[in-house]
Amino acid sequence: MARMGLSTPWAARWPKKWGKIPSQIRIEHIIMPFSDATIETLATAKAAYRKGLTGWTAAHADAFDYFLGVLPPISIRLGGFAVGEAFDHNSKGEPVYLCFRGQRGMAPSDSDSLECRYCTLAEFHAEVPAAPRLKAQR
Repeated sequence: MARMGLSTPWAARWPKKWGKIPSQIRIEHIIMPFSDATIETLATAKAAYRKGLTGWTAAHADAFDYFLGVLPPISIRLGGFAVGEAFDHNSKGEPVYLCFRGQRGMAPSDSDSLECRYCTLAEFHAEVPAAPRLKAQR
């Protein structure tokens, strides 16, 4: 069976063997499947983390979209975000999150410019700039 991406309406991904879609079902109840590109992105980032590498690795747009939609981000910065659930804890006991950004901290424009890595929030905030604050007009 071909894997469907997030652009496919959720009702089209509903397995026929489950029967008719109940009228009270909400989008939150649907488990969104991983694409092959998302699995590859995760495997690459996890391998780098396990080896102790601290650089950003290339990420696919499917992974970016999936993790932006599956959990509320714990932190959103200019061109990046940290997934809302910790993946692991480092040797200091700090939570480690899967983080995404556009290359060099710029806002992502296409899948060629996306990067990800596992890091603490302090590392993420140090490497991905905050959005500029707007002054209120009087």
